[in-house]
Amino acid sequence: MKIALVKSNPLPYEHESAVKQFAGHGVFVVSISHEQPEDVYIAWLKKERPDFAFCFFQKGEWDRFFSACKKTGIPLAGWLIRDPYELDYTKRMVHHFDVAFSPDKNTAAVYRKLGHQHLFDLPHCLVPERYFPDKTSKQIYQSDLCITGDADHKKADYINYLHRQTDWTLRVVGRGWSNAIREFKPSPRLLAINYWVPPQIARLFYSNTKIVLTIPDELKASDNATGFPAASPSPDFFAAAGCKAFQLVEKRKGIAGMFHSPKTIVQMNSKEECLAFAGHYLENEKARVLMAEAARNEIMKNHTFTHRISMIVSCLMEYATAIHQENI
Repeated sequence: MKIALVKSNPLPYEHESAVKQFAGHGVFVVSISHEQPEDVYIAWLKKERPDFAFCFFQKGEWDRFFSACKKTGIPLAGWLIRDPYELDYTKRMVHHFDVAFSPDKNTAAVYRKLGHQHLFDLPHCLVPERYFPDKTSKQIYQSDLCITGDADHKKADYINYLHRQTDWTLRVVGRGWSNAIREFKPSPRLLAINYWVPPQIARLFYSNTKIVLTIPDELKASDNATGFPAASPSPDFFAAAGCKAFQLVEKRKGIAGMFHSPKTIVQMNSKEECLAFAGHYLENEKARVLMAEAARNEIMKNHTFTHRISMIVSCLMEYATAIHQENI
């Protein structure tokens, strides 16, 4: 199989890693940069004649690429990695894809109701080369509880509550945190890293805190006007687990089904539950360590980037076989 892969900025998945993973599954990959003129796309696709064009799809300028695929007759597949956060955009675009993959069960159901015939559930996953246990003695990375990701109202509400109710050391890492906690008096217990950090820094925070608080980003009305809820775990969930971090996770129905034991990951519904669970597990290091190790082992066994690319390749081969049989 030959795939034309578009070079975009598909965080949390890197283009080079995707090329390597596809190659490991016997797929030959050719690449082109995103946002080319339509005639450049057309000439390139006619020259390469791939079996599929593939992209990690998120909001951006895709019209020229979609048009080129249609005009050259190249089937288009994509992983809609921002579901459901950009639902208002992606549900208008999903029918451009002959085969589509959604990381969120709720959103996948929306596309099926819209009539998409080849839509697959494909949750986010761990990229083990990026996120792995990385211990350090540097105090900046050590804390009782840490949260990564851009600040929003929900995350700030949790941190505000925990800061006022406890004497724990807290770390908040991501854009907007200085503004979100501006009402706090300067405190050695609370440290804000007020910018986006790359994976090699994020994994130091994940690896050296006692508890990672995993709260996915809030939905933005501009991209998900109905507030359509997410059901499946966020990329941060897999990143923290890959670093063997013990997590308290905002409850989502798609998480428990990923693990043999429901006690591997602790899910919570409120900041009050967060306080109670965190207090309990801060006093039980052995339980934290065992549960974090079990979560990482489960994800390494079943939920890595290799596993996801394997499913993509399998689904594309099945689709290609079905189309071939229809045309005989």
